This record gives sequence, C-alpha cells and structure tokens, in this order.
Amino acid sequence: MSTCNPCLRVKNISKCTEAIQIGEVSDPYLGYTIYFKNTATGKIVFFTGELSGGVVLTVHPVYGFLFSEGQDYEVWVTVAGTGIEDMIEFHVEGVGPYEDDPTCILVSFVRVYDTNEGHNINFESQIFSV
Repeated sequence: MSTCNPCLRVKNISKCTEAIQIGEVSDPYLGYTIYFKNTATGKIVFFTGELSGGVVLTVHPVYGFLFSEGQDYEVWVTVAGTGIEDMIEFHVEGVGPYEDDPTCILVSFVRVYDTNEGHNINFESQIFSV
C-alpha cells in the first residue's frame, strides 16, 4: 500500500553514495526526519536530516544507505517530533514553482559502474531531482 499517492518520480540514485540532498525545506530552525519506505516490502527506515546552506535538507547515514537495488522507495519528510504521517512539502530540484512542491517522492537505487575499471563508482553526495 502506498504511503503517498501520487508520488513524484525522481531520477535514480546510486547505492554507493555518502549523502543525499533531499531538497529545500521552508524553516531552517526546525529539526526534520526523513523516511524511506520500500514499496515491495513495506519496510520503513528513517534518518535525522541535516540542514546545510540554510534550508537544504541532507541525509548522511552513519552506516551508509542499505537499500535494495532496483526497488522503489517512497521518501517523505516530517518535522522532528511529529507523527510519521505528518508529511510536509519540500522543494525538489527541477520542480517548477513552490506551489508544486511534493510531500512525497519515489526513487530507485542503482549501482553505477566504471566500465573501464570494472568496479562501483562511489559518490560523496547526490541530489534528488526530476
């Protein structure tokens, strides 16, 4: 069952990344929680968001992103201390005016290979974008 309907589909993200820039939030003085729900299994994991550059919400998991390759994940944001269902709007790169900001996005994680060297490419950071 979908937590958010409809979700805004964003570009795939590499599994091998140290951080993901979720998007922009409206209040730089609040804490935020970011939820990732595997649509195949229903499993939900969450992370504490970090603000960088004022209102840019970023996730830096201590043990990395342990997401299943090729499966869809619904991603949403809440203000810390509120309920899991209290989704807020956030601005995703590539979305038009702020009135079109989503409360949920849909993303898949993939492996990115260096075809010349034959190994995974690791990224320091990636950005959710449409």
